[in-house]
Amino acid sequence: MCVDRTTINWMVTIHFITFGLGGALCWRMPDKLGPRNTFKIFGSLHILCHWIILMVPNYYVRMFAFGFMGFCMLKNSVCYMWLFSLVDSKNKPIACSILNAWDTVTMAVCCAYF
Repeated sequence: MCVDRTTINWMVTIHFITFGLGGALCWRMPDKLGPRNTFKIFGSLHILCHWIILMVPNYYVRMFAFGFMGFCMLKNSVCYMWLFSLVDSKNKPIACSILNAWDTVTMAVCCAYF
């Protein structure tokens, strides 16, 4: 399925706009709900968005899912908070690299698929 660059750029733009909104609106959630519950909620919604992007062949549904996926990126800050508080200093670079690779592999698969 070939899609012009402007269409793809709108999806990515919506993703990063909602990423900023999610951080601005939900930054206190890890303190209120706890990091584990915050990760459960946002991680589950993030996976659901990836599934919708892959399975639903409608542009506007995919754009909404990209936007909601951006809003759910608070799960990343919870992971990094745990990473930097629990992992030894000598292992932090490799742990950070693994976390980055794991988080970006789903987006790479989505982009390669489309």
